[in-house]
Amino acid sequence: MILTVNGGSSSIKFALFDADDKLQQLLYGSLDNIGIASTSFRYNNFLTKQKESLSVKSENHQQAATCFIDWLQKQDEFDSVTAIGHRIVHGMHRTEREIITPELLDDLKTNSEENVFSLV
Repeated sequence: MILTVNGGSSSIKFALFDADDKLQQLLYGSLDNIGIASTSFRYNNFLTKQKESLSVKSENHQQAATCFIDWLQKQDEFDSVTAIGHRIVHGMHRTEREIITPELLDDLKTNSEENVFSLV
């Protein structure tokens, strides 16, 4: 199983794929309006045919991510996840797919800090 995550400024979108023969999407969902009183958590599970929309408390991305991870760990398919991909919108000079390493994280953190300070 492959989990994909796309964290944005006010949302977290995700999908789970079975990568055995064909890349088959098993579930997808999103947490929208993070930081606003009406944060919604929606998901669609193609295996169980379960589709749900919930209102959750998430005043910030940390609470939203915790909510997402807690929910994800309860899904049967999560035990089979072998890879996680996360989309980074602005990786500076990094334009290709990369394995997450301590060096990559350090570089992204440095780039992020430089860009924040250059905007001030």
